[in-house]
Amino acid sequence: MSDARDDLLQRTYEARDGYLRQLGEVDPLVLTHIINPAFTGGPRWPDLRQAMRVVRNGNRTIVVSDGLADPFDDQPEPNVGFGIEVLLETSDPIEGSIQNDWPFWIAYDVAQQAARHGGFRELIDELGVLSMDLQCRFGPSELATAEGRIGVLLGVHGPDFPAEWSFPAGVVKIVTVKVLHPSELAVAANEGDAGRKRLCDLFTANGTFHVSSATRPSVV
Repeated sequence: MSDARDDLLQRTYEARDGYLRQLGEVDPLVLTHIINPAFTGGPRWPDLRQAMRVVRNGNRTIVVSDGLADPFDDQPEPNVGFGIEVLLETSDPIEGSIQNDWPFWIAYDVAQQAARHGGFRELIDELGVLSMDLQCRFGPSELATAEGRIGVLLGVHGPDFPAEWSFPAGVVKIVTVKVLHPSELAVAANEGDAGRKRLCDLFTANGTFHVSSATRPSVV
């Protein structure tokens, strides 16, 4: 690894940590794997390193990917990897370890899907908001479909929440994850871009924006 790349990585880490501190109190523990999933058939992240971070702000818990915007280790020119980091914020209380609760696993699964796809940044730039569904592994079971899936809306932002971070090698988009009711997922699936825009408008109107909760009522 060259000195220039070492320097870029270090400045990238410092920039990310600085933005995390703006969100609240950052847990010192970096959540990662004993064995990197890329070695066992999982998607590869830009610099191989895969991690998640946790930030606390009052009654809010924020789970953020740490590594999707690291520079690709096989590209000599400075870059921001996939150009995104994934973020899920919840107002629900966390009982016990965050790694045993749904906010962590939904954020993690979206991050892995982003790494596997490789083009979330381009889709967000083009469409603004995306929707998808994931296997319901750790809940919230209240929001699961009859098929055991959880719907999410990606890219919803409140007026005071940063949509971008400036890293040394470029701009990184923050892809927020909003967990949906099955009825809301149906709107996104059946109405496409118009449905996703309608959901964004409804979440703006009720003031929840990107924040996820298993106890909130459906907006449709």
